Amino acid sequence: MPTLDPSRTINGSFGELHIGGVWQTQIQQVSGKITITRKEIKLAGSRQTGYKATSTTGDGTIQGFKVTSYWLKVIGAYQRHASSFMPEATITLRLNDPEAYGIEEIELLGCKFWEVPIGYQVDELVQESIPFTFVNHNLRQCMDGSMETWVSEGQELGNCA
Repeated sequence: MPTLDPSRTINGSFGELHIGGVWQTQIQQVSGKITITRKEIKLAGSRQTGYKATSTTGDGTIQGFKVTSYWLKVIGAYQRHASSFMPEATITLRLNDPEAYGIEEIELLGCKFWEVPIGYQVDELVQESIPFTFVNHNLRQCMDGSMETWVSEGQELGNCA
């Protein structure tokens, strides 16, 4: 039975977040998820419930130090100007731990940003937490290792890039 090589676990210190191609070095944490929405299907003659996939959603949060008024300007423009469009961007996440099974890079497409915090606390570094949604993604580079064998025979995981 294969065992986990601890050196292959991913260190988040090697993560990068780019918005519009610009590395956002103030970002300290990124979380996101792709969710498959589903409908419950009650199965006749059974106590069991099945499921039918119906659509997908993507959302996440960017967290980091406040160093400029960038987010206040971007998100605030929509509030201030009735004729402005909702801000939209491409976010690129990159994990490049030198001990990992390669590089993982994912582009989140059609990202929209929904709120910006305003305020501070005395004697604390000011941080921002910016929630976003996205409509699709491109997996540009993959980390490949031995963990992918759980997929049922005949199913494909898909390709990078």
